[in-house]
Amino acid sequence: LGCVGARLQAEEQVPSGVRHIFRSILAVGLHTTSTLEALTAMRDSLHEVWEAEFGGYGDKAPDVSVEFGGHPCPSHSGSTHHCAMRCELLGDCREDNDDPIADFIAFLVDVSTFDEREYALAEADEKFATLLPRLGHVEGFDLIVCTFPTVLCLLLHKAFPKT
Repeated sequence: LGCVGARLQAEEQVPSGVRHIFRSILAVGLHTTSTLEALTAMRDSLHEVWEAEFGGYGDKAPDVSVEFGGHPCPSHSGSTHHCAMRCELLGDCREDNDDPIADFIAFLVDVSTFDEREYALAEADEKFATLLPRLGHVEGFDLIVCTFPTVLCLLLHKAFPKT
């Protein structure tokens, strides 16, 4: 299959050395535990890179602040545990959460059933554009960890390519 050769070639193309220290992460998605899983993997990776590059010097890895976006509470009574998880795991217990990312996810997904809605990419792009004035804070993050819906991740990257 050539998998080993492809992996070795890919590894040779990865630059060595830390060029940027990530101090702030915005973690977004539909489901709390999916986002936490990706965030944990990213934090572990950043820690491993720091240790590989600076561990011998006795420097402690810098603290990384994390904020969350999305994770709308389902309206269906059988899914209220998602709101409890958001509160307990993410520390976001507000009922009147003014979150443009959660609003956009609710446009893409019926949060009472977690079924994706039908939409054209142009419609999603147009809806996302209306939320951009409320997303100015995103530029302040060093990194975005985005899980699902994929169109959210793509549009965040399009709007904030340096993050």
